[in-house]
Parts: sequence; C-alpha cells; structure tokens
Amino acid sequence: MNTNHKELQDSISKLSKELQDSRVEFSKELQDSRSEFSKYIKSLIYPFYWILGIFIPSIIGMFLYLLQK
Repeated sequence: MNTNHKELQDSISKLSKELQDSRVEFSKELQDSRSEFSKYIKSLIYPFYWILGIFIPSIIGMFLYLLQK
C-alpha cells in the first residue's frame, strides 16, 4: 500500500512538473506570437503615418495657398 502511494505521489509530481514546463513553453509561444502580431500591425499602420503626416498637411497647405490668391 505504501509503495503504491509512493508511486502515485511520484507520478503526480512528474505530471505537475510536465504541466509547469508546458505552461512556461505556452507562455513563451504566446508572447512570441503577440510580438509577431504587433510587428505585423505596425507594418500595416506605418504607411498611414506618411499619409497623415505629409500628404494631408501638404494638401491643406496648397488649398490655403490657393485661397490667398
């Protein structure tokens, strides 16, 4: 009975260790996928910074210049 209890405790501790390792590995994978997704989103948004930062003010500036004439 005692050896059976010992084997059960060993298997539980082994499963607990495997679960902890899997949890750590999963959290690393999740963090990597989040950073990849963030890079992807930034690469999609970056061209719009050019549009908002350069093209729109220049169009507004040309419009205001034409209004002065």
